[in-house]
Amino acid sequence: MIGSYVIVYKFVDDLHFFVTGDEDQNEVILASVLQGFFEAVGILLSVPLETDPAVLASKVASHSMDSGAPLSEQTLAQALATAREHITKSLLK
Repeated sequence: MIGSYVIVYKFVDDLHFFVTGDEDQNEVILASVLQGFFEAVGILLSVPLETDPAVLASKVASHSMDSGAPLSEQTLAQALATAREHITKSLLK
């Protein structure tokens, strides 16, 4: 709190994001606004604003390709998993 303002902020590398509100504003709401703005900037700029390797790996893993994608567009692990799935289905029939 600076003066009669509540300020929430987020620093990522060289970027500084700030959201300010009056002293009677809810800090949780301001933090939610800041997070939404941060995510929107990341989407609009199409650049990863996150540099933590663990967070990046979890985001990449959560957006893995489906088994219906062509083998040329899958990683080796995904291709093996798809092959295993097809073999299992054919053996269980």
